[in-house]
Amino acid sequence: MKSSKRIPRAGLLPCFTLALGAAWALPGAAQSVAWAGGMGDRALLVIDGRAQVMGAGSVAGGVRVLRVSASAVDYEVDGMRLRLSPGASGPVVLGEGVSGGSASLVLRAGADQLYHVDCKVNGRATAGVVDSGASQVSMSLARAAALGIDYSRGRPTSIQTANGSVRGWAIRLERLAVGSLELRDVDAVVLDADLPHLLVGNSFLRRFRVTSQDGQITLARSN
Repeated sequence: MKSSKRIPRAGLLPCFTLALGAAWALPGAAQSVAWAGGMGDRALLVIDGRAQVMGAGSVAGGVRVLRVSASAVDYEVDGMRLRLSPGASGPVVLGEGVSGGSASLVLRAGADQLYHVDCKVNGRATAGVVDSGASQVSMSLARAAALGIDYSRGRPTSIQTANGSVRGWAIRLERLAVGSLELRDVDAVVLDADLPHLLVGNSFLRRFRVTSQDGQITLARSN
């Protein structure tokens, strides 16, 4: 029988919680959003009955527009990302930055009881381990350098572990693929610590429905 219980810890790093700043504050949740027409890089949206001409970055009625194209408008309401197309009966839920890839991923624990998975960070391949006990996607300084990540531009922070404080830099990954699942804009931390894998924590996992059964886990898109 499937369950949503927590995945066994990978044992690579004690659990930590890192606040990366407040989410985008929206003035209120819109009850309805409709596409009324396109104007190049802007769209005419009807939000709760009021017409609004909006482009990327515009905010009105609790709706923040993320992207406008000839075929769709991507927008955000209360942290949920949605896509609206001309003539559509309603928006499609994108999740929090969900991009390409398949609908689900199944991983079986290895002999070491870890859930190993091939990952790509901004298109560059690296070895990863899924660990729901970690609050963030995490990597070592050496791995960040190998992946071409300039972590020095990140926000300096420190992580408290059982062995003391560890220096870190809070960053955001433009793209992170875990197996066949890919997300955009994923919060991560680069640590001055010896991590043998990219640690796939809850800043990635929370965007999926995660179930565990008979030594394997399944990550599925919630939409």
